Amino acid sequence: MLLSTGISILLQQQAIDKWDGKFPTVMGGETLPLINLSPEQLAN
Repeated sequence: MLLSTGISILLQQQAIDKWDGKFPTVMGGETLPLINLSPEQLAN
């Protein structure tokens, strides 16, 4: 579990580093969002 979490964090950081600042106009398949914007988590 710890290894899986570490890999997930590493992949997210790599995606952030490569991001050009533009949101995709089309998303298909089984893609996961880069960030979670649920109001419950923002309230904390």
